[in-house]
Amino acid sequence: MIKLELLKDIDMLYALKDNQGNILAISQYEQTGSVVVDVSDPDVMEFLNNQNKIHSPEQYLNNSDGNIGRILEDLIELLISQNTIRFTDLPEEAQQKLMNRKLARSARSLLMGDDPTDTNNNSILLDDDTI
Repeated sequence: MIKLELLKDIDMLYALKDNQGNILAISQYEQTGSVVVDVSDPDVMEFLNNQNKIHSPEQYLNNSDGNIGRILEDLIELLISQNTIRFTDLPEEAQQKLMNRKLARSARSLLMGDDPTDTNNNSILLDDDTI
């Protein structure tokens, strides 16, 4: 169940609805055709809760794979930043995959207008590492 305190920092929500008034999508950002909705509205709460329903262990694992991958990337970056491992200690294939994902995230950040000085966008390589 979605808890209201998780949404307390959100000033306003916008919903896209179908012709019958059913919520199709909710966003923090206004979109063409969206309407302002209150977070405590029962329809909003039902929509948010239905987005998190998992019907089987397989579905849960499939849904969480991307999150686990990102956690592992962050862990590798942390270990590198603490000089526990070097980027070049990783197998070449792993280095390439991590670099490709880092480049994709950086490109996405630029397209989204994120702050380029944000430390989360720094290269996975340290000064003395090379590919």
